[in-house]
Amino acid sequence: MPINSWTLNLVLGLVLSIIVGGGYYVWKNSVEEAAVAQIKIQQLETELKAQQQLVEDLTAINKESNEIIADLKDKEVTLNERLAGLSEYLKSHKDDKESSEVLKRTFKELSQ
Repeated sequence: MPINSWTLNLVLGLVLSIIVGGGYYVWKNSVEEAAVAQIKIQQLETELKAQQQLVEDLTAINKESNEIIADLKDKEVTLNERLAGLSEYLKSHKDDKESSEVLKRTFKELSQ
């Protein structure tokens, strides 16, 4: 059975359309994948910037907290020294009733 030109042209057209269609499909998928990859990169960059800002903020908060803790420790030492001095004074002046009551109230207020 001989192959005529119409059949040959039809087969060649079909093969060419499959090749062109396949090429278009591959090109379209690669463009979509590139777009999705670009969007993901932008999202990751945004998230990275947000995380870096959070780290900076937490570092600043930690620094302030450490300064506040150090200041409170200094105040605690000072108040403990004052309280010890007041306690010793109260113990030495137990018999002085009038000033003793005032000192006891002061001592209680400082203790709280």
